[in-house]
Amino acid sequence: MQFYQSLKFLPRYAYKFFFIAFIGIHVPLIGTAIWVGSTEAEALSKYNTIILILVLTLAATACTLYAFHLLLSPVHAVTKSIKKYRLNGEVSPVKIAGNDEVSYLIEETNLLINDLDKRIQDEAFLTKLLSHDLRSPASQIFSMTEMLMSGNRDHFDLDESLLLIAAQARHQLSSLGNVLLYLQHTDNRFKLSKDWLDVEELFEELKELTLYRAKFKNITVEFEESSISMIFGDRQLIVQALQNLIINSLKFSNRFGKVILSIHETEKWIAFRITDNGIGFNKEMQSRLFDVFTSSGRSGTNNEKSVGLGLSLVKSIAELHEGEIVATSEGDDKGACFELRLPRYNQ
Repeated sequence: MQFYQSLKFLPRYAYKFFFIAFIGIHVPLIGTAIWVGSTEAEALSKYNTIILILVLTLAATACTLYAFHLLLSPVHAVTKSIKKYRLNGEVSPVKIAGNDEVSYLIEETNLLINDLDKRIQDEAFLTKLLSHDLRSPASQIFSMTEMLMSGNRDHFDLDESLLLIAAQARHQLSSLGNVLLYLQHTDNRFKLSKDWLDVEELFEELKELTLYRAKFKNITVEFEESSISMIFGDRQLIVQALQNLIINSLKFSNRFGKVILSIHETEKWIAFRITDNGIGFNKEMQSRLFDVFTSSGRSGTNNEKSVGLGLSLVKSIAELHEGEIVATSEGDDKGACFELRLPRYNQ
């Protein structure tokens, strides 16, 4: 690797090969010229000259082949790194400083292995998630329906049980939607389907999607009226992002709390603002809010579990729309505000 880096003054990998080949080819010629020039004429002979040329040629060939082998050391190193990962799952990036094609190839290979390893870890987590966390709501629904079918209804309230079943089913659908959307988003072929969207229709859809969850905790969800009637974006993704933000506020709000969804505009943004009077978050937690597969170490106020995808997907959806997501809170138990900002377009 040191030999390769010693040739970094040559900007192209091919130039390094040509340089070594040029030296190797001319060593016999230069050596012979030096020997002939420094030897007395009467001491020169055809035999000695032929022997010298053969020796210098063999030596130059051996040195050239060895130099080519050293020049290929970065390729050998990255091949070894790929084999380690393929056989043992060990990520061992090749560190090399250069500006030619091979150094760029190695850099891209390192990134590819890191991305592949992250995707494998994410898929392992999803497998665990699907086999455990998403089974819990289904198990609760099954248990409650069995109780309802048993005919013994003296020990539970029918309306409350039905409401709980609906809330658990909504939770499971939301979690599955996030998982499927995450898998779709990680596909490099994913394309946005943008169009002009009616804000009032979006709000009506969001009311239906979050009604049962809000009712279960007796939380009021307000959708403020606005003069903004149309926005431009991917309907499915924007609805999913806003739904995730509302569900997040409901999750971390106490019973009889309040969540408000409003929409504002600036010269640059169309901003959806979701505010609540829930448990809020501190600055340390703020830095982890949008990390994938994290719930920031907390369950909801009613012990709701988190898949760890909701807010991360909101951030991804904002970035896909060339927008941003901003979260603020004055601290624990002081509520929170999430603002989804999308670029402003003229219709």
